[in-house]
Amino acid sequence: MVKEMIDLTVLDQLVCEHYILEKGKNSVEIESELYFKYFVESKESLHRKIAASRFLEEIMDSVSKAATDKAVELLRQWQPQLLEDSRLHFQFLLMQLADKIEQHEEEAALEFCRKELAPKALTAYLEAYDGFKKALNFFIKPESIPYERQMLADKLFATFQALNGTIDSCFYSCMKYLVNIVCAEVTSKTELREEAYQAMTLMLPNLSQRPLPIEGYREFPESDIQTLKDALMNRITRDDVVLALKYANGDVNKALKNELSLIHFDNDLVSSLVEDYLALRGLRRNMDEASLNRLLDEDNKGEQALPWQTFIQMIRLCAEKKYVSTILKLLQRHYPQLLVKYPKIHFRLLQFYLYQLLEERMWTLALQVLREDMSKIAETFPQLYPWLKESAFILFLYDLEGCHFVEKKRLWKCYFEQHMKLPVIASSLCTILMEANTIYEPQLAKNLRFYLFVHKEWCAKNQLDDPFADALYIRDLTNKDSLLEQTIDENECVFSAATKKDKNAEDSTNRQQQQQQHSIEEHVIWTLMEFLAISRAEAIALFNQYTGPSKDPAYILNTLLSEM
Repeated sequence: MVKEMIDLTVLDQLVCEHYILEKGKNSVEIESELYFKYFVESKESLHRKIAASRFLEEIMDSVSKAATDKAVELLRQWQPQLLEDSRLHFQFLLMQLADKIEQHEEEAALEFCRKELAPKALTAYLEAYDGFKKALNFFIKPESIPYERQMLADKLFATFQALNGTIDSCFYSCMKYLVNIVCAEVTSKTELREEAYQAMTLMLPNLSQRPLPIEGYREFPESDIQTLKDALMNRITRDDVVLALKYANGDVNKALKNELSLIHFDNDLVSSLVEDYLALRGLRRNMDEASLNRLLDEDNKGEQALPWQTFIQMIRLCAEKKYVSTILKLLQRHYPQLLVKYPKIHFRLLQFYLYQLLEERMWTLALQVLREDMSKIAETFPQLYPWLKESAFILFLYDLEGCHFVEKKRLWKCYFEQHMKLPVIASSLCTILMEANTIYEPQLAKNLRFYLFVHKEWCAKNQLDDPFADALYIRDLTNKDSLLEQTIDENECVFSAATKKDKNAEDSTNRQQQQQQHSIEEHVIWTLMEFLAISRAEAIALFNQYTGPSKDPAYILNTLLSEM
């Protein structure tokens, strides 16, 4: 299995946000089911997405149940700008005709055709009259109406998403993007890994209905068009790419997410992977404070060993309740080797404990923790000396009074809360506890590891840094969890200051040269894409074939023109 680094703390956030969004229940009730509360998106954004999902379901339900008037009224209340689109408005008029036919009001239907529908069919938009003639078949074949209703509901759903931004979770958008790349890349290889087959089973072959076209004409940079087309593995036409950019008002990231939302996943399969992940990572709340206290009493008496699943749940709950001293005692009693192996986690927990003691004005105990525990770790691992200085400074700061120091304490508190989040530390602890108990990682993490490996190969083949890596949290997922970096032995980290300085200066110079060279190459590639209206891969091929002395795009273009 390919060993790509995945920050499971980030994946925890993505999965929790997805779980809340997909459930669609009362958001407070769902949030109370999970321990992890630092979501990728703000809670306000999640609530807006949940409200939008409910609204869309109500609209689509009204359309499918022949209550078109109700659907129009709901749209007028929630999204009146959609009714300003002549195409969508005309589609609703067609469904109002279908309602009357299904209710056996033929006379009213004919009157509606003469007074409302026929005049609009001539002026609504270019293809409106063809739609009107097709709707007249409803009188002859009313059995085709349910199919047309479903088509309109799907188009309405896609149009709503395209105009207002996708309501997919960040996790879903990221997975669809990676799986889309996997399905396109591995099909060209003779040997397919098991993970590739699993990726292909996730993606269903059919796409959602495309959004209704919007009026008006806009030009977009050719580089944006090609970037979006390449990212979607050329699965859509250039016209559809332009339409996607129109809906997103030129925002390439938003346009990509809207297009990804049209891809269908096997929701049952994804749900099973998510449920398995939540269970193994201990993200679901299965313990209250009373049961925690009972387990702690039993553990103090040594009555029974704690199963690793129970231990993870205890760590999660203690982190949420900010019982740092309890977490330290549990780890020292059951997993002391982990505190030695991962000194950063140990030190951060002690820092949090120190801060709590200072807040409670327990100066003597706080000074003891700093002198004995934290200093001892820093002596063994000199890389932690900056954190030790931070701790000594805050200890000194809390020993001072006066208005001048109150503001400094407030700033320190903001810094502290930003850099030391107990749920994040608890997530890192869960990773090493699973490793210590030789527990296999969740299937979702295994699959994602392979998807990210294929994504890395795809980027290398196309010679680019993925422009969507930040927007889809791919870069965050592939970063290492800094708390899980094992600190090397102190005998191996004694370097002279002069050697370090020279090495840093040399690395900085090389890095600047590489960045400058990469910038020149990118400029040439983008120029070729825009000037010749070709894909990135084709531009790279031309760049490699016609690189002149100065790698100038003008040299390549002149060479091409001379050969025509």
